Amino acid sequence: MNSTSRLPSVLFVGTWIVIVALPLTFIWIAATGALSLEAVAERFPGVIIGDGLSESAILVAFGIGMIPFLIVLGVMWHMQALFRLYQKGQALTEKAAVRIGYIGVGLLLTAVARILANTLQVLVLSSANPVGHRIVSVDLEFSEIALFLAGGLMIVIGRSMAEAVFAAEEVRGFV
Repeated sequence: MNSTSRLPSVLFVGTWIVIVALPLTFIWIAATGALSLEAVAERFPGVIIGDGLSESAILVAFGIGMIPFLIVLGVMWHMQALFRLYQKGQALTEKAAVRIGYIGVGLLLTAVARILANTLQVLVLSSANPVGHRIVSVDLEFSEIALFLAGGLMIVIGRSMAEAVFAAEEVRGFV
């Protein structure tokens, strides 16, 4: 077995490691006190967080922050299914094309969710501040732009693959 045929197996295992590790990471974060007022203030250094911020507001902000990661879990689910197809020699199939498209949509949604989640988290975390000291912040980083473009690319590749599979089936029908 050469390295090219092993790669889908390695990537399949890697996606499963992420699928298992990501939820465990959130449990560890919650269990180690990373949701304390001090830890949250450290995570959001540009946000003035008042002492009156409730634990429920911190939990809401944490929940909002989990949304992009839940989408990433969905992307990982589709990736492991795609790598399983590759392991079975079904790389150029409609199923693979559909999975690639789903991965692209997931990457696009992750980029948008990261921007929106950060904005909402800052709003929630500054909600206990007096009027005039509450913050709305939209943070756009290169990583979100790259995710958005990569997602678009994956969608285009998935659609192109689906068209190629359809064309190949038509050719087989003529022969």
